[in-house]
Amino acid sequence: TLLFLLDGDSLSLITFISRQNTGIMTSVAASKSSSSSLGEVLQLLVLFAAWYGFNAGYNVTNAHLKVFAFPITISALQLVVGLVYALPLWILGIRPPPKLTFNDLIKLFPVAALNAIGHTVTVIAMFQKGGGSFAHVIKASEPVVSVLLGLVVNGAVPKPFTALALLPVSYGVAYASTLGNLSVASMSKELTSVTAIFAMIGNVSFALRSILRKNLPADFKKRTNLTP
Repeated sequence: TLLFLLDGDSLSLITFISRQNTGIMTSVAASKSSSSSLGEVLQLLVLFAAWYGFNAGYNVTNAHLKVFAFPITISALQLVVGLVYALPLWILGIRPPPKLTFNDLIKLFPVAALNAIGHTVTVIAMFQKGGGSFAHVIKASEPVVSVLLGLVVNGAVPKPFTALALLPVSYGVAYASTLGNLSVASMSKELTSVTAIFAMIGNVSFALRSILRKNLPADFKKRTNLTP
């Protein structure tokens, strides 16, 4: 009703102010969205740097632990470290403890078993003579193994660009494994060594673990407090 009592100039002024306020609000919202996106990018970079640093430290530690020639024992102790990290978080209430039923444990058992197997055989591969760097070369083929097993287990056909991206990965692993000598004899020798076999078993185990974890019910993580 008030708008009808105003003359044309006043109505034009109100319209102008309204548009300016809308523009300011839109700019503020865009600024907040931009700041949020920048924060997410920075957070991702920090997490990536932390992951890379811890991974490098882990590999160096394993190299020094080779003097203790019991890789299975060492791999088991490394898995126990997870409890040392998780238990205080649960006890102090920083994170809610998992809420798992017996059926939930049954569903998680294959995932946990494959994770333990993959970790153990990878440590065994790294403890072989000259196996540190060579094991990581073989581990670099895990994306190829994941795509192939995803096709077999879930019938998931990779997108064309995904499939093409696996070609340089495969070539790079073969080239690095044989130090550039891509003859059949050289590849047969290097890719059937003890280090390569254990590292590839680790690839298969971790790939199957990821597939089974992905196949869990959609609400499983949230319902059981197993979210990241």
